[in-house]
Amino acid sequence: LADEPTNEFGRIGCREDVVAGLEKAGVNFLRWGGTMCNAEDYLLKNFDGTRKPYRGFWHPVSSGGFGPREFVRLAAAMKLPCAFSIGAREDIAEAVKLAEELKAYDIPIVVEIGNEELIGAGVPAACLQYCELVRKLVPPMRKANPKLKFASALWWGGNRQHFDLLDGVVDYWDLHPCFNKPEEALKARGIVRRFLETIRRWNPKTTMRAAVFEENGTRHDMSRALCHALMLEEIRAAGKDVLTSCPANAFQVWKQNDNGWDQGNVFMTPDKVWLAPCAWAQRMASDGHRELLVASSCDDKDVHVSATRDRAGESPVLHVVNLSGEKKSLSLAFADGKVRRVAKAVTLSGGSLEADNGPDAPERVAPVDETAALAKSLELKPYSYTVVTLGSSLP
Repeated sequence: LADEPTNEFGRIGCREDVVAGLEKAGVNFLRWGGTMCNAEDYLLKNFDGTRKPYRGFWHPVSSGGFGPREFVRLAAAMKLPCAFSIGAREDIAEAVKLAEELKAYDIPIVVEIGNEELIGAGVPAACLQYCELVRKLVPPMRKANPKLKFASALWWGGNRQHFDLLDGVVDYWDLHPCFNKPEEALKARGIVRRFLETIRRWNPKTTMRAAVFEENGTRHDMSRALCHALMLEEIRAAGKDVLTSCPANAFQVWKQNDNGWDQGNVFMTPDKVWLAPCAWAQRMASDGHRELLVASSCDDKDVHVSATRDRAGESPVLHVVNLSGEKKSLSLAFADGKVRRVAKAVTLSGGSLEADNGPDAPERVAPVDETAALAKSLELKPYSYTVVTLGSSLP
């Protein structure tokens, strides 16, 4: 914060090393806003580019120096699609003004109305009021800027009336699974599939899709990394029906979480930035991304495999999660009967679910290139995430 800016990120007012940490994590989508938009004073008029304070949600005094405009400018500088939240009670004229301003950017932008609104959807009158506020706020913003997309933040409770009110108004429904242990992530993985099956049963022609703007938890160790790797299996299977899945929080000040959600990916102190295991898992998933899903299965309940390939079919990739505390030997078999060589293999494993990184050992848990070893024998380390890129078939 005290240094003179050396690049565009610094001139925006961001710590350049934090942005570098996000880039190092291989993120390909940024989401900002979160619960603070539930504060009554979280209003666009309070984000005027100055550091004028306003009454926040997590802190009584929050700064108006960084708001939706600055965030979108950051995302544009990183060349990433993004999403941010505004309050459901936002002034319509202010919201339309912002929509007009966002025409200047050529990145995909999603505006979420609220965040985790009415958790549990247990107050019917308040839920209906939220739906009506969205129906008033979104159309004028969309008219002002047809490129914008919109997301509902109403907690998904499977209510047909809520869906009918927002179907055709918003483009995405935000889903927030919560898990700390791999077994919890396995149970939560069906959230996207169940949501899509439900809304298509109600309206087979709906264009609404899912967005997972928060994968939540209360830890940031190897267990969380495996949870994210497992969640990405469902995201790949959903394909274009899901916008993104963001493991929260993108970044966090070391030892400074105030609300129990100690779930950072990129951590910072005043003079240092490093990646938690989950951020490294994201980096591996990003590097190993391929466009098309390949049907896959495994006969070991502790080993989960997700397979993809490029359109040419020349570089299939396996995302393999070993949830066991023991080593596992993996034997590959392909429907075409061919044998394919291991071209590259990278593994993330800390030896235990509690393995973590900190300022004293920022890369205690980090990806290791194991191409040479795994080319001879595909032996998976305990509690590990391995991305295997396969080459051409052998004669």
